[in-house]
Amino acid sequence: MSGPKTPSLIDMKSKRIIITGATSGLGKESAIALAKLGAEIVLAVRDVNKGEVVKNEILKQTPSAKLEVSKLDLMDLDSVRNFAASQSSRPIDILLNNAGIMAVPFERSKDGFESQMVTNHLGHFLLTQLLFEAIGKGTNPRIINVASYLHRLGKLKNGDAKELNVDEASYSPWTIYGNTKLVNLLFTSELARRLKLINSNIITAVAHPGYANTNLQFVAATKKSGKLKGVELQVTKALNMIFGQSAANGALPQIAACTWTDTDSGDYFGPQGLLEARGKPKKVGMSKLARNNELAQRVWRASEELTGVTFLHG
Repeated sequence: MSGPKTPSLIDMKSKRIIITGATSGLGKESAIALAKLGAEIVLAVRDVNKGEVVKNEILKQTPSAKLEVSKLDLMDLDSVRNFAASQSSRPIDILLNNAGIMAVPFERSKDGFESQMVTNHLGHFLLTQLLFEAIGKGTNPRIINVASYLHRLGKLKNGDAKELNVDEASYSPWTIYGNTKLVNLLFTSELARRLKLINSNIITAVAHPGYANTNLQFVAATKKSGKLKGVELQVTKALNMIFGQSAANGALPQIAACTWTDTDSGDYFGPQGLLEARGKPKKVGMSKLARNNELAQRVWRASEELTGVTFLHG
């Protein structure tokens, strides 16, 4: 199902949008584009100095932009709680859960969670729960998650806490990355179901960038050591240049999810080109596993167990 050739956009003026991971790549490009449309942007970032640099870059392009830089480290759930407390007193129109890492070496967070799952999902799950009341006060509010075509690498079976927080012995960087992106889709699907049960006006959708040339691909290599590190960096750089579309184009599906009037809960946006690797945004399909409603409910319960919150009884 494709979006319209000339999609109708909702008015972004006066919209307050929180974007996680906004110092580079898709998050930065989304902030640039949405600020140009008149939205007020909260740059939710781990490094506030880098956030200030991005803020100044956006102001050079859009002097009238309303921008705020705020500390958010998804690897630290106390940081998530502190950020949410600082933002929840005002209505939020759009929460764009963009931040993520990919196929990095095994690492545990401050709270004992595997780094990819806490960054790509658990931190955002907690953030969404903590900001839910403020989002409900927004105008035609939306919760947008960012997945990947590589959700098809995901191999979740039970969707329980053990699968969402693997130990080092069970760790496979690409499988776990695929699992996190699969969970992004399952979370969105279950959130959509629960929102419908309470007749909420909040829309939740998900998007993926295709193959975008961003810093995401380099993080795993920079965390490694040894002779192969330099080789991997050079190969990644070459692949990005040959096959990757720009970060600005990669951000288009999530911008569409934020702005298209023709967006319903559960919609999945991605590029319309070959293998959904590049191109203009459209609504796309997902794997059979990502459409497993029972798995989505188990992942939700496991996410509640791991983060210590109860969210939208369903």
